[in-house]
Amino acid sequence: WQGLLLAVSLLTFWNPPTIAQIIIESVPTNAVEGKDVLLLVHNLPENLLGYVWYKGEGIDPNQQIVIYVIENQENFPGPLYSGRETTYNNGSLLFQKVTQDDAGYYTLEAINQNYERALGSIQLRVHKPEAQPSIQVTVTEQKDIVVLTCLTSDTGISIQWFFNNQILGLTERMKLSQDNSTLTIDPIRRNDAGAYQCEVSNTVTSSKSDFLRLDVKYDSTTTPRPTPRPTPTPTPTPTPTPPPTPTPTPGNSAGLSAGVIDSIDQHHHQHQHQHQEILLASQLGSLTASWSESWPG
Repeated sequence: WQGLLLAVSLLTFWNPPTIAQIIIESVPTNAVEGKDVLLLVHNLPENLLGYVWYKGEGIDPNQQIVIYVIENQENFPGPLYSGRETTYNNGSLLFQKVTQDDAGYYTLEAINQNYERALGSIQLRVHKPEAQPSIQVTVTEQKDIVVLTCLTSDTGISIQWFFNNQILGLTERMKLSQDNSTLTIDPIRRNDAGAYQCEVSNTVTSSKSDFLRLDVKYDSTTTPRPTPRPTPTPTPTPTPTPPPTPTPTPGNSAGLSAGVIDSIDQHHHQHQHQHQEILLASQLGSLTASWSESWPG
């Protein structure tokens, strides 16, 4: 290993011709901030002593990240070593939890037993992840139309809706806005009950909202809504006793409830979840709202 360190020092000041061009690829191609990325090395020459990684497009001792000795698989950290880098026997370099500061060019120098070198460079691009969207629920005055809006602060994104963990298939009662941010269900019915999500994505990253559970208590598919009784004309005779208020039956448009269920992943891990529930109930024109702060995990 001392021979490799000496060779690195000598080759810094002496610039011999390279014996091969190393190929490096980023896995994944587009790194996302906070995730891991591997700089995977191909086309290495034989009989190597070790590798040296640099930040930048050239060979600069001040930009040295790490020296790796193949014989004993030992690392010698350089000035730019952060502790998040792992070097492998094939020369590949793993970055853990990359940041925007990690973006830029990287150069690999491979040195063989004849103190000849091969070089390769790559540009690492690090993208910011999409912020998690949320869903806003609106019920119209008619009490049977529900509007779900996907709220996001990101721009230049695509929006897709999911229903019970599958891409939402639109029915004749559903309509999306031009940018897909708003889903209107008119009228709402029992088979619309379930868990809704919206997903925002760009060419690199995507993010889904928490589940929003929509419960439909009654719908208007069986019995029409009662028609309001006309006001009777005053007469000298005693005022007749008003008829009893009709009781909603299954089939009447009588109630909706929608609740947001936080932190439920796609693999059904058992976690404790918080549940904010909005009860939107309509019984003959009345609307009540209530919030509940707990949801069993």
